[in-house]
Parts: sequence; C-alpha cells; structure tokens
Amino acid sequence: MKYFLLILLLSSNAFAATGLEGIKWGLTHPPVWDPNPWYINYVGHPYVGSETYLLARNRNCSKFKSFLISTGASVTWEYTLEPLYGARPSIQDLLVTSTIGSLFGELRYWLKNKTNNKVLKIILDPIDALFGGINE
Repeated sequence: MKYFLLILLLSSNAFAATGLEGIKWGLTHPPVWDPNPWYINYVGHPYVGSETYLLARNRNCSKFKSFLISTGASVTWEYTLEPLYGARPSIQDLLVTSTIGSLFGELRYWLKNKTNNKVLKIILDPIDALFGGINE
C-alpha cells in the first residue's frame, strides 16, 4: 500500500510540475504563519497527528517514541510533500500537529484499551480497526 501511494505521488501532476525543486524549496525556506481556518489548524491537524501517534502506539512503541514518530511524520509532510503543492511549511502545523495530536492520540489509545465495546473501539481508532487491530 505504501509503495502504491509513493508511486501515485511521484507520478502526479504536482510532482511532475515541481519535482525535486519543490522539495528543495520546502527545505530551504523558513516556515510561515498558516492562513488556514482555525478548525483545520487546531482540530484537523491534531487529529491527523493523533492518527500517526496511534499507528506507532498500537505497535508497542512507548509514548515518547510514538511522539517522535508523529513529529517525524509531520516534519516530513511539511518540508517535503506540502511544497509539492506550492505550500510553505507552516509554523502552526509544526508546533500543533504532533504535540496536541500526541496528547489526543494517547487519550484515544487509553480509552480504546479501557473499553470492551467494539463500536467504541472502531470510533476511537478507525485506522487500526480497518487493518484488523480490533479483534478482542
């Protein structure tokens, strides 16, 4: 699956238009204040950060290591993939996505492991449920 997504990205028009120059641009320009609406920066991005945190946590990573993985995913996105679409790295995204996302992800992880209700587990961690992680 991950290779399919990589091939899709590399063959997309966005990559064809900017390619490695877009990545170089992202790595050589400082982050800017993101003009996205508050609900994207302070709700949507932390939710995504909690997903990357949960992906690590569900595979027996510690809280700290899961935070580092979430942070790495966020930084990678901001500096290498966002520039492919003409966006500069964002200050809010770099600070909020993995920080608040990890706190929210740990809460979701804790709640999922405290319940026996399969529906609630699916709501709390849909990606893990999608890949068969909720079998108990």
